[in-house]
Amino acid sequence: MGWLKKENLNYFSIIEQFFLDHIKVGSFLSARDIQIIKEWQKKRYPVDLVCKGIKKGIEHFSKTKSDLPLSLFYYRKWVAEEIKSSLIKKVGERSKEKKDENITKRIEELISKLAIYTKKEKREDIKKELGEAIIKLNKIKEYISKKGIYYNLFNEIEEIDKAFLNEIIKNINENEKKEIDKEAKKITERLNNISSESFLDIKLELLRERWNLPRISI
Repeated sequence: MGWLKKENLNYFSIIEQFFLDHIKVGSFLSARDIQIIKEWQKKRYPVDLVCKGIKKGIEHFSKTKSDLPLSLFYYRKWVAEEIKSSLIKKVGERSKEKKDENITKRIEELISKLAIYTKKEKREDIKKELGEAIIKLNKIKEYISKKGIYYNLFNEIEEIDKAFLNEIIKNINENEKKEIDKEAKKITERLNNISSESFLDIKLELLRERWNLPRISI
């Protein structure tokens, strides 16, 4: 897949090795874990904070369970808390106006990028869904302007991106759906216990690459 480029491997390998060293089980990650690390990188989560969050989760489970959970899925809560804590600290260090201006600018740049893509796009269903995404992003921008920081910003934008792809994949023809299913199964055929959610995420990324669809992310 396009994500597995050389520049991304260091980020991935550090987190993978840190996690496997601490749980002391297995030698590779599941497809779902790979997808989780991929999403953390998209959101620009610093490696040190991700590892710190994972470690706190391990410490928690070590006190409450006889066996540690073997998937990063169960440690997302602590990673999210580390990111949130870091964000709150940064807000305290900077002026609110400067922080708001930076986030708002990034959202405006994303909206502008999507608007340009929409103008060039000839497929009406894609233009429609991009329009819906732009409306949602404008609402987030307005909220930040009125209320200040938006703590669930990255998760919210991630959901907008996923909703966009979900609507597109519903409307593609059956032959292409089968081709994407087949390709996704090839990617995951050597891995066990793949959740339906992780399998769908892989299919959506394949769709994005096939159709050259934009990524809705800041």
